[in-house]
Amino acid sequence: TWLLKKRESRTVRLIGIAGVGVLMVLFLVNVIPLVTGNGGRVFITREIPTDYARFNEFVQSKPEFFRILGVPSDSRWISHGLQHPQQSAVYATEGVWNEYLPDAGTRESWQNVLVLLQQPIANKLFDMSSIRYFMVQLSGSAGGESTFGDYGADRAQYIETLDRLPYLKRMQIDTDELVVYENDGAVGLFCISDTPTLLGSTGECKDVSFERIGAGQYDVMIPDTIRPSYLIMTESYHAQWRLRAGHVHLPQALFSPDYFLPEQDHVKTDTGFNAFKIDPSMRGVMSVLFVPDAYAWAGNVMTIIVLVSCCVVDLRFGRRMV
Repeated sequence: TWLLKKRESRTVRLIGIAGVGVLMVLFLVNVIPLVTGNGGRVFITREIPTDYARFNEFVQSKPEFFRILGVPSDSRWISHGLQHPQQSAVYATEGVWNEYLPDAGTRESWQNVLVLLQQPIANKLFDMSSIRYFMVQLSGSAGGESTFGDYGADRAQYIETLDRLPYLKRMQIDTDELVVYENDGAVGLFCISDTPTLLGSTGECKDVSFERIGAGQYDVMIPDTIRPSYLIMTESYHAQWRLRAGHVHLPQALFSPDYFLPEQDHVKTDTGFNAFKIDPSMRGVMSVLFVPDAYAWAGNVMTIIVLVSCCVVDLRFGRRMV
């Protein structure tokens, strides 16, 4: 038995030494280029092109919510976040907008972008998708991105197509080569509509003010209405987006069965977004919550409680155990 334990101890020690050796090798592989001055071959310094920097300044000066559509794709140089998300035209036509393209599978993705831009429903689709600005990326040599080599059409073809669209206005924002268009009909993140059938409606979806409370949580100000209507949220539809009259308090939201408005009043719009049915009695503050984020919040609270409890127990009884 003693010999067996000694052999096991030696095996564990050898495994530990081998593990440390592997970590040392990985450490040296990454450190040697820095020590020898060859780090430039591993880390390439890139500077943001001036045009993108100017466009970022323009975007950040706008407090309202909107989306930016990168044509044909998004750019790594655009600083975007929750208030001004960026979207790729190519990826959108391959995903959420694919259903609006006849015979999409018979064309390359870049061709579908050009076709979609000229579809009769395009203007309404972009309006209801909160796409305020269209940005045609710089060429590879100017922007350091190989977008146009990857997506077929040359840059001039995208610009010529966008120039012909009556619902877009080409902007002058002090950029030399970066081309930007404005779609002034784009709605915000929340708006009020008479119907969830947005593409086929001739009515207007009126913007309403909102406040972002946290990840997946918004307070929306509902104006007085004289007939039933729908609160449209231009985020991809998910059944776990829920609406409550008044403010949300997270502990109650997780454990009260009737805390939110009925699930049957939450439907999917024809643009793939969320629509909540509201009646004239609902006015003032309404709260929209993505329920899984609330459970994540609860999980974080529980983690903190357990961590603090472990620390207290260790400080209180740790010395006695030793």
